[in-house]
Amino acid sequence: MKLRPISLAILALFAFASCKQSTQTNTVTYSGIWNPISSPTIKFLEVGQFVNSSNGFVSGANGTFLTTADSGSTWIQRSPAPVLYGGVTIYGISFFDAMTGFAAGDQREISLTTDGGNTWNPMNTDNVPQSDLIRSLYFTSRNSGLVGTSDAYGAASGSICGSIDGGQTWNLVTSTAGGIYDINFNIPGSNGMKGVAVGRFGVSYWTVDGGGTWNAGTSDVPSSLIARTTFISATTGFAVSTAINDNVHGNILQTNDGGHTWKTVYSVPQGLTGIANNGYGTITAAGFGGVVIESTDVGTTWTQSNVGTNRWVDVRYANQHRAVLFGENGNITARDK
Repeated sequence: MKLRPISLAILALFAFASCKQSTQTNTVTYSGIWNPISSPTIKFLEVGQFVNSSNGFVSGANGTFLTTADSGSTWIQRSPAPVLYGGVTIYGISFFDAMTGFAAGDQREISLTTDGGNTWNPMNTDNVPQSDLIRSLYFTSRNSGLVGTSDAYGAASGSICGSIDGGQTWNLVTSTAGGIYDINFNIPGSNGMKGVAVGRFGVSYWTVDGGGTWNAGTSDVPSSLIARTTFISATTGFAVSTAINDNVHGNILQTNDGGHTWKTVYSVPQGLTGIANNGYGTITAAGFGGVVIESTDVGTTWTQSNVGTNRWVDVRYANQHRAVLFGENGNITARDK
């Protein structure tokens, strides 16, 4: 059903076409060790991003915004964002370079910085549905951006809203059957045109025109919240989910058709909220209780370990060798391998 208004190609992928659930659950010792990183905050960290191998950002509760210029080895606290209501949680960030980018979150707040987070300028969000809260953000270009929203009380509704004027104003693109917690156009070969949006009640959507129109996809986790996605080719990607009612059942999902359908390939008794890949066959997921799930063979098999006991919320790769985890209590840890 079409909804309206608004790489690496790894040869080993062809060795697995099915999405049958894996039963392999091994405890592993990584060749690289996760090392805790000194954090300037104890606030909950929600979402990170690296714009190159050196410069990165992470944001979270109470407008917390941190930056790094050394691949995540050290972090500096910047001004809270968004500026209008500095107490809100930032759920989405989208940066173009080390200086310029957007942050978005609760109360329909979207703000722009052009000085690396030292100052923030609020954008006009009057046309974002007033019953919704922003839960995701992605800019496909300097001018074109999208936010995903969720009903403020967790009902089975949400929206995708867009901007075509560099974030100055935002308008409804389409209503959705669940809150949108992740929008992702970082798909090999996409060129900002092919993207996916996923979220609460297992909803998924896909677009091939840069987000102007969205098509409803399917998933096999209707009672879960799909939190993040990552793609290793134009068609193959992975996502993580957490059961809505208990937060203690998690799944890794796989798509082989560019996000049209998502099926569970691995399950754990902990909720999963972060997933990323290094572009060379390694996929890393993380979640509640310090759990880290990883595949080093493009998703054919998965191994499990724990990095501490606190919840990890997001994982990002600064480069093919360096992964960084972000989580509750301001926790940050990194691994080189």
